[in-house]
Amino acid sequence: MKQFYPLLNQFAQRSCSSKSAIRIAGFLLLLFVFNYSVSAQRFAVASGNWSSQSTWSTSLNGAPGASVPGAGDDVTIKTGIAVTLDANAASQSLTNSGSLDIGSFTLSVGNIFTNSGTFTSGTGTVIFNRTNTQTIPALTYYNLQTAGNNTKTLGGAVTVRNILTIGTGTTLALSNQTLSLSGEGTPLILSGSAAFSSGTSTVIFNAAGNQTIPALTYNNLQTAGTGTKTIAGTVQANNIVTIGLGTTLELGSQQLNLAAGSGINPLVINGTFSTSTSTVNYNGANGTIISAANYYNLTSTNNNRTFQNTGTIGIANTFTPGNQAYTSTNSTVSFNGVSNQTIPAFTYFNNLKTASSGIKTLGGTVQVNNIITVDLGTTLELGSQQLNLAAGSGINPLVINGTFSTSTSTVNYNGTAGGSGTIITATNYYNLTSTNNNRTLSSTGIIGIANNFTPSGTYIVTGSTVNFNGPGNQNIPGISYNNLQTSNAGTKTLAGNVTVGSVLTVGTSTTLNLNTRTLNLTGSGTPLVVAGTFSATTGT
Repeated sequence: MKQFYPLLNQFAQRSCSSKSAIRIAGFLLLLFVFNYSVSAQRFAVASGNWSSQSTWSTSLNGAPGASVPGAGDDVTIKTGIAVTLDANAASQSLTNSGSLDIGSFTLSVGNIFTNSGTFTSGTGTVIFNRTNTQTIPALTYYNLQTAGNNTKTLGGAVTVRNILTIGTGTTLALSNQTLSLSGEGTPLILSGSAAFSSGTSTVIFNAAGNQTIPALTYNNLQTAGTGTKTIAGTVQANNIVTIGLGTTLELGSQQLNLAAGSGINPLVINGTFSTSTSTVNYNGANGTIISAANYYNLTSTNNNRTFQNTGTIGIANTFTPGNQAYTSTNSTVSFNGVSNQTIPAFTYFNNLKTASSGIKTLGGTVQVNNIITVDLGTTLELGSQQLNLAAGSGINPLVINGTFSTSTSTVNYNGTAGGSGTIITATNYYNLTSTNNNRTLSSTGIIGIANNFTPSGTYIVTGSTVNFNGPGNQNIPGISYNNLQTSNAGTKTLAGNVTVGSVLTVGTSTTLNLNTRTLNLTGSGTPLVVAGTFSATTGT
């Protein structure tokens, strides 16, 4: 271009009165700019170092000796040619059909990188720094960086063995590809205004050691290799989180949002799921499956949910189910914290357990559609709430190995199954109610009622004992009993005609008042035992 300098200078010194002179000067200036804006072509025609002129030619089959390519040049490495970086290097477009080894250096690519040969990343860094969009080819990198601006899109499965840095002003778009991050520590860094677009991709943290998972939105998120993978803030997975065998996903005190679609189990645990003091929030579409796992805080926002129908959903602190409907067939939920917990108002439990230790207190009306188990070392405190037990025919829905504290509550057996009906468990109740269908009173133990008994339907009473054991006055409903007892204190008054098929026992400090009712004693031997007061003034 030096030959144009005198011409430009000559036209600059002339008078601008001549229009033709102005046109010619403009043309020469454009020619100057164009010449300097067009990339030079460099072809690797001999194996060697990038910085050696003996490696490069200006044509595909030309003689070596051309200048070393720079940031504005298009570079081609021919088949059968091996080029090694011996210093930091740059190109505009880069086409590798031979072999390229970047060693420990930095290679900057300003446009298109096409690789059909062998690429060895060593311990080097590749920077995609175009000021427009770029595609990152499917290769294994050591360090990978984006720079310039605009979106850099994965063109295939990419592995980064150390650190992936998304530069400020750029977006890394994963599309539908797989990104594997193998560097220990923090293998994914976003700088400044960088953005991360997960698309429908899979990101795998697969180092043979501990890693930090940045607070981002992923599509599929996986852990692999070994070690503990710890989330560094609120993480959202729009599809599935898979915890690989031999790894631990550690949530710490952070939040994990699981936003999978209907019918999807978004949490697959083949390794260890450590929830510490975290919150797991299911915030996906209708019908997302809540996985059987141990949680600290478990929350659901938006739409309906399905409890996984195998395994146990353990909750160590709080459960916030939201207002949506749940499908709970065959599922089990266990409140298994080591301290006191509140069981929220919820009508969709199938099996419910209290476990570990502490007092588990109802926070509202709770319905259990199959079995509730109070484990050894725990107390189920009903307070003033209602517990609905809706198990099917022949099922004993209340298994008590710990402490069942009814306070001023109501336990309502409301199962709709036919046949002999749900079994009413032998334990102490405050208010005992039965709605819908038939019932069977437990044939072993004592059913104690401290306040009101409201039966409905037909009862099978063989072998059972019912004890009205409140400290004050009580009404005894008019049904058939096997053994009937009064105890504690107060007057127990028949509210209807009563039949006792075995033994009626009036306990010390209590009065049995027949009122105007009929009492039928059909038991053999001694069907009436009176240790308190028996009042039959107007009764029969």
